[in-house]
Amino acid sequence: MSRASLRAALALLGCSLCVAASPAFAAGCTPLPPAESLSGHLVDLGNGMVSAQDLCYAAGAHWREADPHNDTQNVTLYQRFDYYRPKQVPLTQSVPLVIWAHPNGQTEKLNITRRQQLVAPAARAGFAFMSIEFRHPVGSQLAATEPPTPPNLDVPHTDIARAVQWVRSRAQQLGIDANNIFLIGQSRGSLGVLTALMPDQQDASSGTDYLRFSSRVNAVFAAQAQTTYEHAQVRDTFIVASDWPRFDDPLLGYPFFHHPGSALDEVSDDDPPVMLRYERAPTDAQRVVPLHMANADGSCTPDPKVPGGCFDVHHPNFGLALRLAFDQHPPIADNLVVQYEVPSTHFFDGYICFFARHLTPSAQMPEACTGS
Repeated sequence: MSRASLRAALALLGCSLCVAASPAFAAGCTPLPPAESLSGHLVDLGNGMVSAQDLCYAAGAHWREADPHNDTQNVTLYQRFDYYRPKQVPLTQSVPLVIWAHPNGQTEKLNITRRQQLVAPAARAGFAFMSIEFRHPVGSQLAATEPPTPPNLDVPHTDIARAVQWVRSRAQQLGIDANNIFLIGQSRGSLGVLTALMPDQQDASSGTDYLRFSSRVNAVFAAQAQTTYEHAQVRDTFIVASDWPRFDDPLLGYPFFHHPGSALDEVSDDDPPVMLRYERAPTDAQRVVPLHMANADGSCTPDPKVPGGCFDVHHPNFGLALRLAFDQHPPIADNLVVQYEVPSTHFFDGYICFFARHLTPSAQMPEACTGS
């Protein structure tokens, strides 16, 4: 596979991972024993927040993936997280939690802009915030360097669910309200949508402590979301039939994937509220119009028969497809809100108010959310 084809494949659904998972804790994150207080890990950030960095969640697995700054090199990443909470709220007080899953090309480390967009609103509303590193089941099947290694067809799509289960099992230790956990993500991090809709991963008979806890969340918020990762479903739903051979060609188009999962297939009558945001409007308000693939050089040649021109992994038709799936389930049809033509600089405006509306039990809305 050429480097250009490999990059196109890895770009599909916003991921570029190469997995070599380990069941043991790795040196890149610090385990938090159940009896150990989190207070010893908290550092005052000087802006009304405290933070604990580089802690392990779940099994502390590690894997290889492309360096976000140099995709010809691989780095080791971990089931690792950074944790933030309002300084004035003691650990003995349980607060709601937001779990963030980052887009491709980033890690769980938040820059100043991300902290302002994501963490600051949560802290002002009295929420804790957790930024996680996680595996993605599509890009993880390919190596990041040439020649590519054989595809790994068994990459888990459950890291975000495991994070939910783990923090729920450590709720008292982390000062978390186990009944109020929310997911937020962008692009690759929109794997959280699948996480929120798929069946509860709780295994009451498991010998692993955190697996005995629920993976269900109160609500999920995602920008530039993909709502399916299944190769055949992406092809049949979003690609015009004349482009199917190219889409299926592992050298010219996108590789074959195993069964990474589909939020479209997981919609059920008990799913939590979902909000999606996209920069553009869908090509049709009533149905998903198939799209052409991009040209080999990544450009898009408009086709008058296909409004919108060509296929891309952040296309708003992904959101439209989920809208149509929710409409088939009247009990939850109103649980999905899809917002189009939202500038990327405003993707996360008011996200915490959306979450605040879904606290259990209902709570007084934060002052910043009144009237929203």
